[in-house]
Formats: sequence, structure tokens, C-alpha cells
Amino acid sequence: MSAEALLSEKQAPPPPAAPTVGRVECLFEVDAGEWDRLVTDLGGSFFHCHAYTLYEAAQANTRPLFVKVHAPGGECVAAATAAVITPRRWPFARYCKEVLFDALPATRDRTPEAVTAALAAVERALRRLGVFRVQVHAYASPLSGQVLPGLGYDLRERHEFYVDLDKPIDQVWDTLRSERRKKIRKAIKAGVRSVEENSPAGLRLLWDLHREALLRRGIEVAPTDEQVERMQRLLLDSGRAKILVSYDGAAPVGALLFATFGTEACSLLSGSSVAGNRCAAPSHANWTMMELASAAGAKTVNIGGASAEAGEGEGQDGLFAFKRDFGATPVPQPAGSKLLPGAGQVLDRVRGWLKRGRRPTVAK
Repeated sequence: MSAEALLSEKQAPPPPAAPTVGRVECLFEVDAGEWDRLVTDLGGSFFHCHAYTLYEAAQANTRPLFVKVHAPGGECVAAATAAVITPRRWPFARYCKEVLFDALPATRDRTPEAVTAALAAVERALRRLGVFRVQVHAYASPLSGQVLPGLGYDLRERHEFYVDLDKPIDQVWDTLRSERRKKIRKAIKAGVRSVEENSPAGLRLLWDLHREALLRRGIEVAPTDEQVERMQRLLLDSGRAKILVSYDGAAPVGALLFATFGTEACSLLSGSSVAGNRCAAPSHANWTMMELASAAGAKTVNIGGASAEAGEGEGQDGLFAFKRDFGATPVPQPAGSKLLPGAGQVLDRVRGWLKRGRRPTVAK
């Protein structure tokens, strides 16, 4: 090694030390207002809020989980939310729980080291609860690509797209690609209107148009009445989320569900008809969302995720291009899954054999 390289190596700053954490609290019930104030203070996203956590956990054999990570001195320095899935029968109910985090922990010190330390501490607490599998969807989690590999997660590549709203809306407009601006002008010229409809009727339109859009790609979705009621009660009636319905004349041709929390807005669900695509209703709805979010004081809007790049079709390729054209910055945010050490892994294999009607073989 050259003298210059040795000198550079000696002068290089040491890597940041992992923050030390103390007590971890795993709670199944919390006060909604107190929790939302905590995650707001920690810089958390909509995917950490109380209403969304209840919505995501409202499934059979599933409970919401609210996690607080404290520093050794007692200060809460991180918070996370998840859904805990518990099998019905013992011993699987004790040792084979699964946990689904939609986002990485929100941390007071917003560094990869702080998030890694918080998630590692949470994993240790989950093992004591009998959790054997952890999934992290990594929504609104720009650090996932730096955090999850170091903790041994198996990754699934994806991107999310962020638009900077911390400027006058006219300047935001200028960041859109010219083709996207043409689409929005086309919609305006055609008389397309995107208006708030946070009612059960608006929610039905959203799901009908979302289902229609997915059917064109060969994907069938059929939300239950209970799921629709929960969305209305927990997300819309609470004011956490809003629906924009796009009309071409009197005909509903597109719809978009988006949420706001703190200084961020995010797109959650959308759909459009073939006629809506022809009159550029999706472009109009997304731009309307950005205008409303900016007027409400949002500094960033997350217009959702995609898993591919290039192409202009209706699949993931076209979705990547559509979002990028809003002047959005695509950020790699891989999702991840991980098996925790313990008896749960063995018991889960036994459970799989039992479900298939096979008896496990014993090595001799």
C-alpha cells in the first residue's frame, strides 16, 4: 500500500458506532392521540399512525402491535407499528407468530445506524413473544436498502417515488416532464374534474375503478364489506385519508386515495377506466393531489411504489415511467423478510407438513 493510501486510511473517520438502546415495550393497545404525537415527534410517516395500524391489523387471528424503543436513560428514541399474526392452535400459537411491519421504525436520530439498532432491539423483543418470521414492507422507508441487508433480511427489490413540495407549486409544476404536463393540460382541456368524495359512494367508486384497472392486467381483487367499512371508518372518517374522484362530464373515470401525516402526503390506492386513461384522468388526479398537499403544508409527497424501470405499458414498467414523469425521485426501498432463531422455524415446517397431510420424516 502506498504512503498516500496509508495516510488516507489513517485520516478516514471511523464508522459511526451503533446507538445503544435499552428497554423495548410491545403494546397491543395505546391512546391514539398520544401515539400519533409520539411518531410525529420521531418523524414517522402515515404508515406509523394509529388509524392505519388498526386498519392493517383488522384480519382474522391478527392484532395491532405498537412498539416503543427507549434509550438507556428512558427516553423513547424509536417507534414502530406492525400486525401480529397468531396461529390458532398450540404450540404454533406460542412459537410461530408472524409480524408484518409496513415501515421501518421511526427514530429520533434518523440515521441508518439508529434504525438498525432499533430494529435489532425490536427483533429481540419479538423473539420473546414467540415470533419466528418478520416481514418489512419498507413503505416510506428510504433507508431500507442500508438497514435490511445488514440484519440478514431476504430482499425484494422495489422503488418509491418522492416529489419535493418544499417550493411554490408553480416551481413544482416546472419539475414535471413535458409529456406529463401535456397529459394534465389535455385532461383540463377535456373538462376533467378531480374532486374530493370521502363518502361511502366515493369509496365504492374507488374500489370499482381499482378493480377494473387490475382486471386489465389479469389480476382479480374483491374487497370484503368489512374491509370497505374499516377503510371508511378508520381512514376516511378520521380525516387521515381522502379520495379524489375524476369525472369526464358526469362519468367517473378515475379515483385516487391518498393520505397526509405530518409534513408528508402519500398515494395509497388508485384506479381508472379505459376512458379515464384516454382523457388522462390519472395524471389529473395525481397533480390535484399534489396541489392539495402543497396547500395543506406538505413538504414531500410519496406517489407510491413500483418494481421495474423502463417501458410505457400498463404494468410495473409503465407505472415506473408514470411516476418518474411527475418529477419524482425514485428511491430504491427493498422490502425484506427474515426468520428469527428459535423453535418456531422447526414447528413451522411441521405445520406445513400437517397442512399437506404428510408426516414428517425423522433423520436416522
